[in-house]
Amino acid sequence: MTDAVHDRAAGRPFPELPDDEFSVLAEPGTVGAGLRRIRELCSETPGVSAKHVVAALHHHRPSLVPLLSRPTRWQLLPHVREGDSSVEAVIHREIRANRAALSLLQERVADLLHGDAPLTVLRLHDVLLWLSATLRLSHAVALGQAAVQPGSRPV
Repeated sequence: MTDAVHDRAAGRPFPELPDDEFSVLAEPGTVGAGLRRIRELCSETPGVSAKHVVAALHHHRPSLVPLLSRPTRWQLLPHVREGDSSVEAVIHREIRANRAALSLLQERVADLLHGDAPLTVLRLHDVLLWLSATLRLSHAVALGQAAVQPGSRPV
């Protein structure tokens, strides 16, 4: 199934996939349908942890497979629209709507990492979503501001 998702993406990273890849109207065989089917297969298979399978897939294809956890999925579920193949459609919309800001963040993070393991735009979205879903975002922002501007008051 993961090979089918990878083949369907044809080397394109998640944000560059067309909207139809996350629409039930374009199924079967779309990237969104494939990612949803992987989760379904994990749920149907005794002893298989969907969160671990998704983490492993994300590790192998960080620009194509979002890293989702229970809190992040719950954060996205209210934003699923009729016709969406899964919560990945919400992620796709969010990344495309915020592409400029995420690209700038990607550049700034790359500068901080000095070229070590650059983060994809999808991975940055995963981190921001996790921080928000687990109520850690304001704390992370305050820590970041303290690191950038010593002596400043955290937000």
